[in-house]
Amino acid sequence: MPISTDQLADVKGVVFFDAKCLLCWRIQKLLTAWRSKKCNTNALKFVPLHQFEEWKLQFDVLKSVTETEIRQGIRVFEVEANTLLIGVPAVAFCLKNCRFPYSLLGSMLAIPIFQPVLVPLYQWVANNRYRFLPKLSEAEELVFYEALNAENATLCSEETGCHTDSQIE
Repeated sequence: MPISTDQLADVKGVVFFDAKCLLCWRIQKLLTAWRSKKCNTNALKFVPLHQFEEWKLQFDVLKSVTETEIRQGIRVFEVEANTLLIGVPAVAFCLKNCRFPYSLLGSMLAIPIFQPVLVPLYQWVANNRYRFLPKLSEAEELVFYEALNAENATLCSEETGCHTDSQIE
C-alpha cells in the first residue's frame, strides 16, 4: 500500500537498517530507548531494508539509490527536508533526535573536523558488521521485526496521535 507524507506527519526521519544484522538491531534498540519518551516531531521510524523498495517508489529522493548502495550502511530519509542522509551524517541525525546527552553527541558527530576520522571508521564497521555479531536467519529476523512492530505500537499509541506501522501499511 502506498506511503504518504501525511502518514509521516509525526516522523522526523525514516531509518533504513539491515534487518539481517544483529548489530543493527541492537543499535536500533538503543536509539529507540534513547529517543524522546513522547511520540512527537522528533520521532524516528525504523524500516528494515527489505521494505526499502516500497518507499523508493513513493519518494523521488530515494529513487536513485541502488540495492547495493542501500546495503552499504545506515540510510536516513529526512522527511521534512526530503533528503537522504548516508553513513556518519545519518548516525548524527539519529542521535540529534534522541534525548540529552545523546543529542549532544549527535551534534558533535556532525562537526566537519571529525569527518576524516569518523567516515572511515563508520565504513569499516558497516563493512564488517557481520564479524561482530552473526547474521540472523529469516526466522530470527521475523521475531525481531514483530517485536519492532509491537514496540512502535506501544510508543505511538492512539492516545498520542502518532501513526503506527499498521496505520501506514
